[in-house]
Amino acid sequence: EPKYLNSAESPTFVKGRTLYGLSWAKNAIRRADRVILVEGYFDCVRLMMAGLDEVVAPLGTALTEPQADLLRRYTKNVFLLYDSDSAGLKATFRAGDELLRLGMAVQVVTLPDGEDPDTFVKAHGKDRLEEHISHAIDVFERKIQILERHGSFADLRRKRAEVAGVSRELLEREIGHGAETARGLPPEPPLPDDFEASREPEAPRRMPRRDVRRTPGVRTEWELVHVMLHQRTYVESVAERIGPEEFREPALRAIYARLVSTAGDATVDDLAAGLDEDASAMLESLLAEVGGLEDAGRTVQDCLATLQIQQLHDAMREIDRQLPLAAGSEQDELMLRKKQLSDEWRSLGGRGWKSFGGTRS
Repeated sequence: EPKYLNSAESPTFVKGRTLYGLSWAKNAIRRADRVILVEGYFDCVRLMMAGLDEVVAPLGTALTEPQADLLRRYTKNVFLLYDSDSAGLKATFRAGDELLRLGMAVQVVTLPDGEDPDTFVKAHGKDRLEEHISHAIDVFERKIQILERHGSFADLRRKRAEVAGVSRELLEREIGHGAETARGLPPEPPLPDDFEASREPEAPRRMPRRDVRRTPGVRTEWELVHVMLHQRTYVESVAERIGPEEFREPALRAIYARLVSTAGDATVDDLAAGLDEDASAMLESLLAEVGGLEDAGRTVQDCLATLQIQQLHDAMREIDRQLPLAAGSEQDELMLRKKQLSDEWRSLGGRGWKSFGGTRS
């Protein structure tokens, strides 16, 4: 009997885009500001049973870039705790390379020969495992240890190939000045200017985006779209109450329009396709924020009520702007319209979307 059975993939379940145990571990990962990545489901369950909550595992495959990016939403500090055999080491370094490409801080936990996380924690307990975690070393350090053991540094080009997939900035930070000498290797000159010539150019860094949640009107739009992204059952009901054109923030308007046009069925990739840089950054921040969903229904009601009142307020301000320029019957019509809007505003004050029924501006 196998320890576990792999489920078949489907349009809504892709192994390379999710992580086993993440739904249980995500809050613990945020609190600890670290994640322990193990190789399989059974290791993950065993460590959680022992009291280590910030543990996840790939779904029976090597770690993928989408999985690494998923981890980056919760922490940048990753501890690789794989089996100590040859296959485990290869999987460790493959995962390390994937994480390093995204700028993560990657440490390797080394267990005694012949041990894996499941057997070790079962035999020695959580405290002994924490000791090994506390002695984790940088993934570069561990890779160099293994390469030195096999005499790989006899050929300098092989050494350079091991780090060619990592950005210059990260490489210099991780290895540090004089690290080669500390390992008994002759100091090397600075990396040549053409070191990265054969690699794909990195995308220019985006400037940090302003936090739209600090703007009261836009904050309401952000909270509404946030709930709709994480709980798609609200998309249809919200779409009946408010259109994309009523959003003030262009990035949120674009994301909302995509949600509504797909009736909430779009994948994250489908939603992201075609968004401009601002909207893509906004989508990323919305997906990364997993808190604030405890009372989603109430949040939706409050947001819709606030936006409706905001629209009524804007409409009345527009009437105030037009009144001095109007005369006769036109002025009477504007005054009547303003009274209707004012009555609707008062009827909506502090109540949710069930009370929406008046004329919308």
